[in-house]
Amino acid sequence: MQLSAGWIPWGMDADTFGAWGQWAGAIASAAAVIVALAIAIRDARARTSERADRERAQARTVTVDVRKLNRAGSSHPALPFHVGWTALIVENHGTLPVTEITLTRLVATVEGKQTEWDLRFDNAGISSSALPYRLGRVLGPGEMGDYGSLVEPLDDETSRSVDPGEVFAEVTFVDAEGLRWSRTTENREPQRIIEK
Repeated sequence: MQLSAGWIPWGMDADTFGAWGQWAGAIASAAAVIVALAIAIRDARARTSERADRERAQARTVTVDVRKLNRAGSSHPALPFHVGWTALIVENHGTLPVTEITLTRLVATVEGKQTEWDLRFDNAGISSSALPYRLGRVLGPGEMGDYGSLVEPLDDETSRSVDPGEVFAEVTFVDAEGLRWSRTTENREPQRIIEK
């Protein structure tokens, strides 16, 4: 069977066939735009994730812990009350300093109940009502700061040491890029603090 030059399938006239061709072209163009947009969104998300990961790099090198120290582990070995005490520890494992080290949250749970606490320093101390509290100005590369002796004040004006396993602490600091971060004793990913 020989087809003439003007043959159009399915018995359509030339105008209808041309209109269907334009619709098909428009649909293909729209699909190409959608695919390009999806690729651009995916790439933007990947770049944003990579940038956030780079920003967190230094913050990940700072750790917060609460643990027992003794004379050998103390930065204050000459002081007699520093024998087997519970201290708040901030360590900078990175190669750049961090600044404005601030205790923003500390929760002590003794015998299953949250309790008041005192964090006693050499000449002073803070209590659970005094947060946030600036612990230090600078923590250099590879340095460890041990802050205070954590005790539970008792009714008879005595106190007892708080066990490290009963403490949750959150510390914020500023990295070398000027970004403020939060780290906790749970050692989760650093959280960026947006200051207003």
